Amino acid sequence: MPSCVQSSLLGVVLNGGQSSRMGRDKSSLQLLDGNSFQEFAVQRLHTVCQQVVISVHNNPVMNLPSKTNIIVDQGEGHGPMVGMLSSLTHADQNGLEGCIFTPIDTPLLRPEDLKLLLDAWVQSPEKPVCAVNQSEMRLEPLISIIPATYRSKLRVALKAGNFSVFKWMLANEAVQVTIEPERLKNVNHPSDLIHLNQVPPQIR
Repeated sequence: MPSCVQSSLLGVVLNGGQSSRMGRDKSSLQLLDGNSFQEFAVQRLHTVCQQVVISVHNNPVMNLPSKTNIIVDQGEGHGPMVGMLSSLTHADQNGLEGCIFTPIDTPLLRPEDLKLLLDAWVQSPEKPVCAVNQSEMRLEPLISIIPATYRSKLRVALKAGNFSVFKWMLANEAVQVTIEPERLKNVNHPSDLIHLNQVPPQIR
């Protein structure tokens, strides 16, 4: 089945981190084309799903893109798993089948990479789907699709104090989709931003 824009999935930009290593809010960082990380992340998700939101912990969202809502974490701490559960709850309450997640700080991830995830989900819609670093064969659990039916399993993990999304994906036998390592790099430090601007255009 070919890739297409999905009306049954909620696109979620994960932006709940504190950006302490960067020293400033990552959402406002700019690409060479002038778009902010936030704008690019939202536009990228719109290539595969109709509805896109930004997941935040309690940090304010500046310059929110048009027609984009925010979902505030329903719980304190515990990293991105709380934001993922809050987003899945929102998706389920609005009759959607699940969420496709991407972090705000992966500006080299391309729409065609998300379409690979989408193709895998179409083949196995009852399972989580997770990106894998093609070189190291390491899971990248924040680039993933999770069905809304897995909300209870996320909630159980949180209540048990198991906050690792990586371990959760392994335990729930996520379908793995390999993606080129360069596409998966996070921009965490100012030096990463300098490196990003030196990446050849054909990779960006």
